[in-house]
Amino acid sequence: MNESKKKSNFLTRRTMKQKNKKEVSFFRLKLESYMSEHHPERLGDKGFITARADMAL
Repeated sequence: MNESKKKSNFLTRRTMKQKNKKEVSFFRLKLESYMSEHHPERLGDKGFITARADMAL
């Protein structure tokens, strides 16, 4: 694989990761909002919230 192709693939993967992080942040905010309204006792359960946010990928 030539050098420009490697660089292009790297940039594509990096862009996708950045996009996924933004989407997860949005999902996490919506989840935390829902949890605060409907399940405030679980809002402090960061493990649960992180697991759900990771599944959104």
